[in-house]
Amino acid sequence: MVDIAADTYVLDMDENGFPAFTEKNIAFINGIIKIDSGYRDSFDESCESSSAGILSKGFPTDKDTLERVVRLIDKENSTHLSVSGNTKNSNQGIKLTVEGLLEITDLIQKIVEGDTEIVNDIAGLVKGRSNISFASKFCAFCNRYCFKKDDYSIYDSVLCEVLPYYAYVYCGEEYFRHKIRGNKELTETISETFGQKGASDYKGYNKLIGRIIDVIRKQFNEDITRKDFDLLLWYYFKGSDRRRKEIYTFLDKLSN
Repeated sequence: MVDIAADTYVLDMDENGFPAFTEKNIAFINGIIKIDSGYRDSFDESCESSSAGILSKGFPTDKDTLERVVRLIDKENSTHLSVSGNTKNSNQGIKLTVEGLLEITDLIQKIVEGDTEIVNDIAGLVKGRSNISFASKFCAFCNRYCFKKDDYSIYDSVLCEVLPYYAYVYCGEEYFRHKIRGNKELTETISETFGQKGASDYKGYNKLIGRIIDVIRKQFNEDITRKDFDLLLWYYFKGSDRRRKEIYTFLDKLSN
């Protein structure tokens, strides 16, 4: 029988008991995703039926391929783009987004250059709603799979909830601190500052994550990408109110 150490399948934690950005943790999470039937195809560039597989062949310049990519990103990441716009037509949000993307001047060049303003532009293609989650993922995946770059972080509700902790630990950002008002728990942090009511400041969100990553690279000598950062936090904390509340509890104690 092969002797496998008990800690092989346990994440490295920091001094406060939360996931640390180590080579082991990043390899572990990427390995899990590769065998997780719910997610593996979405990140597999060899899977021709996934957005990653299509984008790995180049940026979609024709309308049909672009619409297919938009639809896949929406489905794979549950960004709910398909129900935005006219709620009586489940395809309206996708239709409006594709048409809007085709009209954006220098779209490809902006994504290649990592232009963060384009994320806000794409998020506002469906009037009356900010689709910042979809927009950030579209830019991140095109930048990553088409052009092999690492300029965009995804905007995700799970990351918004736990990012205040990592902003505090790595950058000393006490501004992004969880608050409790009355008996209701809120996250008066990333989501309110960078993504509420259509006034999305993706540039600030992306810049904050970039600062955290810079500290991790320079002070802890861990060579991580934005993809690594996103996946580790998203996979560990998703679907676990308990784990996210532990973050809130820690941050609340700082103000007492």
